[in-house]
Amino acid sequence: MSRTRSPFEDRPAIGIALVRFGLALLVILAGLFQVERHHAAVADARVWGLPSPGVTGMAIPVIALALGVILLFGLAPRLAAWLILIEAAIVMYAGGRIDGGFYLTLPPVIMVLCLIVIGAGGGRWTLLDRVDPPRQRRLERSR
Repeated sequence: MSRTRSPFEDRPAIGIALVRFGLALLVILAGLFQVERHHAAVADARVWGLPSPGVTGMAIPVIALALGVILLFGLAPRLAAWLILIEAAIVMYAGGRIDGGFYLTLPPVIMVLCLIVIGAGGGRWTLLDRVDPPRQRRLERSR
């Protein structure tokens, strides 16, 4: 008896891809917001006690932008999610303990979304699958 196969079987979930897109857009928008107000970002880094505030004040949002683009295109979604998770934890620790508010609300949301991407992968439409396609799975019968 042959069973009709759905075109969606044995493929990564669309929902995970949507989580990846949402996380990437959130990180890109947060990075753009910080780059746009770079003088305030440097001042925040100085107040938070980060080393070399002139560099770290701009490095954090630029790294966030780069990781957001990598995540959006799906080049290395799990690695990008790990690095975004680390960056969000640093921002939450450094900014949250002094400024509170925004720095205690957005980073946990980003961290939860990162954990979803880390656990489930990048979902559909990742460039990683185009660059290095996964091997075709073969089912073997047990005896």
